[in-house]
Amino acid sequence: MSDAGGSTGPQRQSGDAGQPTEEELRAYLAQLRQADANDIVSQVFSMVASAAEVKLGRRDGRLLIDVAAAVA
Repeated sequence: MSDAGGSTGPQRQSGDAGQPTEEELRAYLAQLRQADANDIVSQVFSMVASAAEVKLGRRDGRLLIDVAAAVA
């Protein structure tokens, strides 16, 4: 889910630790609305599966595996 500029969300200045402005949130939502739903689901599955792999053998790993199954 990247655009031609390579941006994946609102850009913040390195010294600015505050919340994003309303304008930045609106721009980010506009990017999300243009994204392909299949790409988003694929990325979510990939991230959850990777997290489950890291947590394999731990109690919270099972939850992540169940989430990945629900997403698929």
